[in-house]
Amino acid sequence: NMQESYLFGTVLKILNSVPNRGHNAIVNVGKILDATGKKLKIVTQNLDYLHEEAEININGENSEKIKDIHHIHGWLKIATCPKCNKVIDYARVLEKLRNKPKDIDIMLCGRHSKTNCKGVLTPDMIEYGEEVVDYNECEDIAKVSDVILIVGTSLRVTPANRLVNVVHDKGGKVFLFNRSYTPKDPLADIHIRSDLDCTLPLLANELKRYMIENNKENPEKIDKIDSIKLYMESIKIK
Repeated sequence: NMQESYLFGTVLKILNSVPNRGHNAIVNVGKILDATGKKLKIVTQNLDYLHEEAEININGENSEKIKDIHHIHGWLKIATCPKCNKVIDYARVLEKLRNKPKDIDIMLCGRHSKTNCKGVLTPDMIEYGEEVVDYNECEDIAKVSDVILIVGTSLRVTPANRLVNVVHDKGGKVFLFNRSYTPKDPLADIHIRSDLDCTLPLLANELKRYMIENNKENPEKIDKIDSIKLYMESIKIK
């Protein structure tokens, strides 16, 4: 029906999207922090794979930083069979179904794992009302964080929005990059209202400059990080 077609198309659109300047800038922020002995951990509510793709595009497929990306609500990229626990590329499943919409058996695990498994594939995402199983790990990250950088979210969804309070209550800094008001605005030390394609590359460039000026041990390693390219691209945006 029309609703199913819309949802199907929406999922494919998400899976076929590509990283933007904001995603790339976040990767560069992570590289700058790494060069100074600090760590960037990413907790995302998004169901896409764009942070990972940006990391791979910039640092290569074997980048260790991919392990530092946490999908608190799961994601659409893969499906774990409920019967045999086989992990399947869900994007490829949907592409096949789009080409053969009447072949509903494409959604069965066995069609992709060369077995007779009849498990029905659904993406590894958290449905509304389900327990967020990885929240405790994300909260542990927040408890030891000096700064939380909040990017492009309404902060109205729990439990992810509680992470802001965790960092704030321990004395950490709250930096909010969002065009609209959020319920956590009173906790923000800095709130920048602008397009992320502009502000995040600027942030990466300014962080790089600051770290070079204030890190006397290894400024050359920081200077090699190509944040200036993202900065120059960002100021061309009208």
